[in-house]
Amino acid sequence: MSDIERKPDASGSEQIFVKIEEEMEPGDVRDLWLAVRRELNEGGPQSVRTYLEAEYKRRKAILKNAINEVSDQLEKTS
Repeated sequence: MSDIERKPDASGSEQIFVKIEEEMEPGDVRDLWLAVRRELNEGGPQSVRTYLEAEYKRRKAILKNAINEVSDQLEKTS
C-alpha cells in the first residue's frame, strides 16, 4: 500500500511528491529531489532556493577541480 493510500487526507502536492519518489531510481537525482522536498517542508521556498544555490556552487567547484586535474594531466603527458 502506498503512502497516498495510507493518507487519504494528503494534499495534492504531497500526493505528487510521493508518486514521483516511488518512480525515481536511487541515485544523485533522487537524493537531490529528497533534499529539495525536505528543505521545502522545513523552511519553505526560500529555504529551497538557498539550498539549490549552495548545491550549485558545490557541484560547480567539483566540476572545476576535475577539469583542472584533467588539464594538468594532459600538460604532463604533452
